[in-house]
Amino acid sequence: MKLSNKVVVKPDTDEKVKAKAGGEEKRPDVQMGGKKGPASKTKRRSSTQFPVAFAYFLTLLLCLGAFGGIGYYVVDRFVMRDTESVPVAVDTGIPTAEDRYTTLYVQVSEDGTMNNGLLVRVIPDKTMVRIVPVSKGLMASPTEGDVKSTVGEIYSTSGVIAVRNAVENAYQIDIDKYMTVSDSAFDSIVDYIGGVTYTPTEDMFYFNVDTGDELSCRKGEKIALNHHLLRLFINYPSFAEGYSANSKVMADIMEHFINDAFMQFEMLTNNLDTIFNIIYNSSDTDMTRNDFIRYKNAITYILDNETSPCTSLNPAGVWTNNTFEVGDGFVSELATFFDPNDDDTVSDDT
Repeated sequence: MKLSNKVVVKPDTDEKVKAKAGGEEKRPDVQMGGKKGPASKTKRRSSTQFPVAFAYFLTLLLCLGAFGGIGYYVVDRFVMRDTESVPVAVDTGIPTAEDRYTTLYVQVSEDGTMNNGLLVRVIPDKTMVRIVPVSKGLMASPTEGDVKSTVGEIYSTSGVIAVRNAVENAYQIDIDKYMTVSDSAFDSIVDYIGGVTYTPTEDMFYFNVDTGDELSCRKGEKIALNHHLLRLFINYPSFAEGYSANSKVMADIMEHFINDAFMQFEMLTNNLDTIFNIIYNSSDTDMTRNDFIRYKNAITYILDNETSPCTSLNPAGVWTNNTFEVGDGFVSELATFFDPNDDDTVSDDT
């Protein structure tokens, strides 16, 4: 008895054929127990999405309104009102009294001792430069009320900052910046600008065994003070009148020296940076390069408007054995000299 290998395949119904042709088997919606089928569920989900989107949109609007209100308050309170109440400063390039400044230059020898000092007050709003010599014999104290000593001794024991404080106390002024000037820096500046011609009031002979510096001139004979000669002349140790003569000579010579420099307009204008660097590179100073830029602008303004701006004032007081006590009258005179009004003048014999 042979078994048949044929497989009987039942034909698909019309509904299954149609479902396969569409890629899926479709089922009719059937209501069971009063509940809707899958098609009705899709419709319900789409109808519930509208309230959710509306609530999200409303929340976003509220947040934007809140942050916008805070932003407007900050701008109105701290920006707009301040801008309206504060006038805008206009830089006219014309200096005012706020641009005045005072520098203390302390000339220091190669052995580290103080030779002298010079106060330089630049007054650009009046196109003035005013100078006052500071003798190393000036009696002062870095701290008011302490025992006084000479500023030369103060420099040897405590340095240039203490000298600055002592000069401020003695002269009752404010010093903006200080700079030490070495012998070599001083000589280089003299070479750069050129010396001055001076007529000594007494015979002068000087020779330094250690440095080889030599000075020799006769009373009444003009001498060209170039290079180290100008420094030696100012610091001459054997004037008949002692340190008081050094102070007078320094005031006179440095006034002429500065005015001669200002007369060389192009040279000085083009080399202010070089002159500053000569001092700065070997100086003990609190002046920065930014300070110099500000001061340079003041000097340049004076150069543009005046050829002989410098006037000197020799301190008045009592000299005793090469020590100097500042007179009470000089303090008030110096205050006017450094901060002149329109009607203030200085006589030629000061």
